[in-house]
Amino acid sequence: MTNPILQLQLPGIVRSLKTSEGQNLLCIEHVDVQSSIPHYDVFDLEKGLSVAGHISPKKNRNLVLKAITDRYIILNEYHDGQNPDKATVIVFDFERKTIVWEKENFVALEVTNGTIRAPHPHFENRFSHWDIENGLIVEEPEKTMRTTNKSEYFPLFYPDTSEHFVWFVKHIAEATGHQAVVCCEYLELTSIIVISYYFQEDQGLTNNLLILNLDGTTRELINLGKNLKGIGKDTFFAIEKKLIFISDKNMLNVYEV
Repeated sequence: MTNPILQLQLPGIVRSLKTSEGQNLLCIEHVDVQSSIPHYDVFDLEKGLSVAGHISPKKNRNLVLKAITDRYIILNEYHDGQNPDKATVIVFDFERKTIVWEKENFVALEVTNGTIRAPHPHFENRFSHWDIENGLIVEEPEKTMRTTNKSEYFPLFYPDTSEHFVWFVKHIAEATGHQAVVCCEYLELTSIIVISYYFQEDQGLTNNLLILNLDGTTRELINLGKNLKGIGKDTFFAIEKKLIFISDKNMLNVYEV
């Protein structure tokens, strides 16, 4: 996996990644350093091409990416930082670059089967379902199996208080000479093992991605970031035969594995 099939430097700090239900599309939420306004890029993972670039549905720093479908980006726009239930849902058509509909006092909890699941507007502890295309309330969709054979895999998280952390410290030191600290993330795929770990340097934490063959031998070592003040979670993930991660806070990397 020496050469990435897709590598792109984004103009802002990456805050969130979401894949579509069919998992062909990847949406990246990145934030402008000066204005703190989020922008969105959409990529076709099958073709390794950009579908929509640097779009911003609203000049509002309180937008949060919830989901992406084959045509729409679903966002929660928060108005009160102390009340996460007070929001506006925005459905944005990234092909036409226009807002299809938005609804106030409404929070998207889950997006599946062409509908948005949200708290019911009139009854506590109940939920409502809204059609993504037109914003109308609909019956709860039947739960169906995905028609794709692709799967999304996220790593297991091991803090330094875990009984397994000693194993990571030992093997990372043997492979790299680094003393792992704070936490590790681990994912075993069909052909490789991926470990994200941190070690201390003079200016702060450094985060590396260690790629191993299944026999434990080192295949590759990739730096994700230096001079870090804190840690992240889900620093990488995989879809079918693709490993996806962000390096240096703004570089998208997609590798075939």
